[in-house]
Amino acid sequence: HPDLGPQITGGSGRHFLDLLERECGGPKTRRLLNGHLETDCGQPRDLVMERGKYLTVTSMRHLYHLGRISDHLPLCFAAAPDLVEIGGGFGNLARMTYQAGQCRRYFIVDHPVLLAIQYFFLTEFFPPEQVAVFVGPQGYLQGDDRSAIQLFSSFAADELPGRLNGPYAVVSTMALTEIPREGQDQYLALLDPRFIYIFGQLENRTVGGGRSAEKVEFSNRELVFTLGERFHTLDYQFHGYHFEYLGRGFDAPYGERI
Repeated sequence: HPDLGPQITGGSGRHFLDLLERECGGPKTRRLLNGHLETDCGQPRDLVMERGKYLTVTSMRHLYHLGRISDHLPLCFAAAPDLVEIGGGFGNLARMTYQAGQCRRYFIVDHPVLLAIQYFFLTEFFPPEQVAVFVGPQGYLQGDDRSAIQLFSSFAADELPGRLNGPYAVVSTMALTEIPREGQDQYLALLDPRFIYIFGQLENRTVGGGRSAEKVEFSNRELVFTLGERFHTLDYQFHGYHFEYLGRGFDAPYGERI
């Protein structure tokens, strides 16, 4: 849809391959690129040839996130954990993370209209019964608690902790930094992850002629301070506009390997 597409695809991307190589090394970058599968689902307009591989500019960013997440998960978990993403875009990071064997199940919490987009995209890669849709008291519209991908309506988020098995991880790329502090606090109070990865805008502002929801502007500096107080910081980086935070629970055993 022309009103939804620009919000969840495209954007900056090519420089993320350079960041991936810098942070995770050349061998891992090549391994992730070689293993990456692209699709023409939705007829992506940002499909390019880069480093001898066809992939979308959007996927370059997601490959970077996957590289960073997969480098740090072994520090907190002895086996692949359940992973929760707050705001899942169209589902690309979810399918890449699961395909890479980095999680037991992948949960996305998002608005129902985006769950529909995610379901459409993810069933390009997974059988329908492996993409569950949970809507609240009515239970599952599709799939069940054994499904690989779990799509949770944000209106049913309160039921999410009870569905998670054992210590789990939380990630959010952009979405958590695009909602006001009250919403951020609700998610942080609801979830108690052993590992957390947050990537987003330090200052949520409209830049480059783009549009943000209701043109809301706010700072995420308090969010960064909150993360630093609540978790043991594994890494923090500021990329000029975006920031990146990786942390682990203070009670997490150190040095476990997947």
